Amino acid sequence: MTKRIRDVSKTYPVIRDTSVAYPPIDPAELAAALGAEQPGNKAESGGSPLTQIALAAELAKRAQQEAAQRQKVVVSDAQRQLLEDLASTLTSNGSHPTSAQVATAVLSIALRSLVNASEEQRAALAQELAALTNGNSGDAKPSEKDA
Repeated sequence: MTKRIRDVSKTYPVIRDTSVAYPPIDPAELAAALGAEQPGNKAESGGSPLTQIALAAELAKRAQQEAAQRQKVVVSDAQRQLLEDLASTLTSNGSHPTSAQVATAVLSIALRSLVNASEEQRAALAQELAALTNGNSGDAKPSEKDA
């Protein structure tokens, strides 16, 4: 046997918004008023869920392509240890550079110094490159290689 349940609670009146509706603010107008610059890329919005999935897939594809374009620099265990030791000695004022950050800084300094390199320095670079392309790790100092 079923018994019907009746709602006897008080009903509240519907709330209606009677405030003035202001027009939407144009982002370019707001940026000009604040002295800001408009961002270059405008994010796409709206669309169906399928459109959103397609957009997410496109962004993932771009991210994978960018990651594939980056090449990793191979360093030997000895070079990695030197970078880690250098990173630990450069720790100061709460700054703790990683070995990758130290490698980036060393590479930047080396590239700037090679712009106006002497013939002797260029020959040393060519010798190091030849050793790397022949499969040698380049760990040993030049004087040790010749011995």
